[in-house]
Amino acid sequence: MVWRLLNALLVQSSFVPDEYWQALEVAHRWVFGYGYLSWEWSFGLRGVTHPMMFAGLFRALQAFGADSAWAVIHGPRLLQGKPSTEQRQHHQLE
Repeated sequence: MVWRLLNALLVQSSFVPDEYWQALEVAHRWVFGYGYLSWEWSFGLRGVTHPMMFAGLFRALQAFGADSAWAVIHGPRLLQGKPSTEQRQHHQLE
């Protein structure tokens, strides 16, 4: 898990699939009032579950006055690192 957290903080390049990027943009718009919504959101083709996870994080950061650009950028990476690590550990046990 430490490796994944360090990776989330130190890697400067990234591969960002649409689903991940759109979840962040949508969550950012819900919490901060601005962000890009793709055409899929206009037609109701995307689910809200994934963006809600990030919206919760952004709301918590905002409530504690910790919604700096650094926290908004790196917070989702750190949040995703934990379930990713747990899933990997689970599959190694099988």
